[in-house]
Amino acid sequence: MTDFGYEAYEHDYPGEPLDQRRDYDMYHLHSTLPQDAFHRTDLLPQDAAHNPEFTPIQLTPEETCSAALIDLQNVTPSATGNVKAFFESFIGGEAPADLHTSISTVDARLGQHPDAVPGDQTLLITTVDFTPIEDGLVVRVDTVSTDDGIRLYEVYSGVDTNDNTISYHGRQLASWELTALEADAAALQQYTIDCETERLGLGPLIEEANEQGERRFHVGDVLSVMTGRSLSPRGRRGVSDVLDYMTDDQVCNNQIGRFLSECAPPLTAKYEELLGPYIENIAKNPPNGDLEALRLIAEITETLGTSMLEVPRLSPEDHIKMDHLTEMELDYGSNVMGKLTRLENPEPDGDS
Repeated sequence: MTDFGYEAYEHDYPGEPLDQRRDYDMYHLHSTLPQDAFHRTDLLPQDAAHNPEFTPIQLTPEETCSAALIDLQNVTPSATGNVKAFFESFIGGEAPADLHTSISTVDARLGQHPDAVPGDQTLLITTVDFTPIEDGLVVRVDTVSTDDGIRLYEVYSGVDTNDNTISYHGRQLASWELTALEADAAALQQYTIDCETERLGLGPLIEEANEQGERRFHVGDVLSVMTGRSLSPRGRRGVSDVLDYMTDDQVCNNQIGRFLSECAPPLTAKYEELLGPYIENIAKNPPNGDLEALRLIAEITETLGTSMLEVPRLSPEDHIKMDHLTEMELDYGSNVMGKLTRLENPEPDGDS
């Protein structure tokens, strides 16, 4: 989990049910059987197990990698963790110690990869985001069904310096890149399951308001506001709920820094003695990733003997209510909205 920044914020990606499967025949078979099912004779019909001429199904590297990506998508459409295999394979060098890799997948039945030929069909679009990498590094990989079988292509753009047009190209992934991407996808799938197991072990994460409209919030939610670190078991939603409740307002991403600066002091005044030692420990040894954060919160709630804490409301004079677009203009200049509009809807060069 990362520090909250004024602009940066942790995004939530609700996972799909574990039993929801895609209807790719080969992928469905692979994702519903044990990982070594294609090499185990005890899962085969009795006559096949004793037939010396019977050969278990052997997947190609492309099929194995694609199956791992779809297995990950069946758990969550986006996962982040401290995995490095694909980065090192892609770059050809050692990964930084603090590297985190995000893998996001979406179905793309109607899309085509840039080098598509008639009959090819893009089945899956995968985005691999490496952070923190200077200037950013995001790799798009398309899983494509071709007449020759499944192929995975890196899709990248290039700018024609003559007319500033952007063209897209595809490069087929090498076997070692496929193996690395498969390993990272499998590791992130297990990491996501482990995180969800820890989260379920925390018990109820939300408590309804009482008759007076007062609410208690999870210790992880409160610590997130006090430390500026993402420690809430509910991620963004948990922190937003605390900020909204305390300010009687609705926080937007570009307002998080100000809301935190307003809400942290009263929480510190109320819980400095109770939570101070934990906050000092978090500052010295911040958790590395969601799983460590969830385990830390579990230890804290067990030691405290409670998982819910009362949260005070701010008085009207302690919070400034402001439209988030107005605040963005105050922070970045009056023409910021025009810049954003041009980025989202670029106008073609020349007369239209």
